[in-house]
Amino acid sequence: MRVSTEAKTIHCARPGGRRHPRSPSLRERILLASILLSVITCKGSGDEALTLRIGVSQWPGFDVMHHARKERLFEQRGLTVEWMTFDNQPESTRAVTRGSVDAAFSSVWDTIHVDAGKDSPVLILVTDVSHGADGITARPGIASMTDLRGKRVAVRLGTITQLILFEALALHGMTPDDIEIVDIDMQETERRMDDGTIDATVSWEPKLSRITAKTSGATVFTTREVDSLAVDGLVTSQKALEHKREALIRLLMVWLDVMHDLETRPDQVYANAGAAIGVDAETFASSYAGLERGDRSLNEEMFGQGRLLRAIRAHNELLRTHGRTVRSDAIFGAEILSAALARWRPLGSPAAPPE
Repeated sequence: MRVSTEAKTIHCARPGGRRHPRSPSLRERILLASILLSVITCKGSGDEALTLRIGVSQWPGFDVMHHARKERLFEQRGLTVEWMTFDNQPESTRAVTRGSVDAAFSSVWDTIHVDAGKDSPVLILVTDVSHGADGITARPGIASMTDLRGKRVAVRLGTITQLILFEALALHGMTPDDIEIVDIDMQETERRMDDGTIDATVSWEPKLSRITAKTSGATVFTTREVDSLAVDGLVTSQKALEHKREALIRLLMVWLDVMHDLETRPDQVYANAGAAIGVDAETFASSYAGLERGDRSLNEEMFGQGRLLRAIRAHNELLRTHGRTVRSDAIFGAEILSAALARWRPLGSPAAPPE
């Protein structure tokens, strides 16, 4: 059956009535204590069930959720959300498997490569697919990927930047042996590009354009050139799915609210998201334009039509060709997404009919 989008009201027994002039009997005291305990337990479990701790790192595909915070969309869906900011996606994904957060915005790469923890990660939403937002920028004098033969290319091994590099090399018939890979933290890349100790770097917007402009170099590859395997989404754990199912459904409904606002009032979304990360609306819109948006249509294609599974298989095959062993036990939470899609209606419109 369908469940109304309205928050469930939990009715708890309350002690009451007229006070008796005599002291209550032992049986009555036990009954009153049990009733009081039921009130406390009922209220506490209800509040906790609709409370989520969510991990997030900066990325245009995730930053649109700042719009939901600004417009109080979580509250309108009956959710209490605690945001925990991480420096990168691997950290936020590990926090999910270790139980520090209930869910996190991360990449599919990090979901299937995350270290073993207390629980298994479950992907329940695709937020975006890179379509120009990631790429490779090179110093002056290097005009194409093939010009990178024998050059030093910065990439953080074990992160999604490695996947993007492999996509670029495969597109141009090259292998990692054709270049010199410099494994450094991406925070160092601008300095290393400036001092000439690296010739190119894998990066993402808006950093990709900033480095290109600063060095007067060239962007020699972007994910717009391929059907990229750089897919991002929302990850939870099996424990959270069991104990926070309703809250997670409502969280996905908030995501659909944001996608709806991107269709109906994009300027407001870009302004809210941009302000939260310190850029203007135009700059944020430009960065977000490099993504395939994770709306209803994309998620139905990903989960319902097998595109996500095909992408992961292609991802694993690409890495195997370079001698890497990868996990093949990715878990998808299609059921939780289906429930959110079935229940979602724009805020203020009639609720979905009962199932």
